[in-house]
Amino acid sequence: MAVIYPFFLYGNFSGYIDIVIALARLMRVRLPENFDRPFSASSFIDFWNRWHITLSTWLKTYVYNPLLVALMRRISSVALEPLLGVICFFVTFFLIGLCTGEPLSSSSWRTPGRGVAINKLWQLGLVRGLGRKGYKALAKNLLT
Repeated sequence: MAVIYPFFLYGNFSGYIDIVIALARLMRVRLPENFDRPFSASSFIDFWNRWHITLSTWLKTYVYNPLLVALMRRISSVALEPLLGVICFFVTFFLIGLCTGEPLSSSSWRTPGRGVAINKLWQLGLVRGLGRKGYKALAKNLLT
């Protein structure tokens, strides 16, 4: 059941959004696409960038970025910047869970936050170990 649920959510959200987009186009209003083939993503972070794009973009713009800037102004340690980003991921995904109607007792809002945070920490570790050029070359080879 846990494997099928993401596909159910995708079909549910995507179907409703397609109906709204079609109705808006009938009224000559252009709305942005809200899903960009999330199940063909190359990483957890890429998945969430393709899933519910409008909500994710809004939360990134109005929650994640301002919270990260505020934390970085209070804590000016370059070494702690990745940890601050991870904290901001958890706050943002908590709000995504609330916006999508997930109950607070459910662990479903924490799981994507963990996945994105772990993926981001893994990327940072690879960049530290391989350097930016080495990481970009590795990522490019993995995607092709």
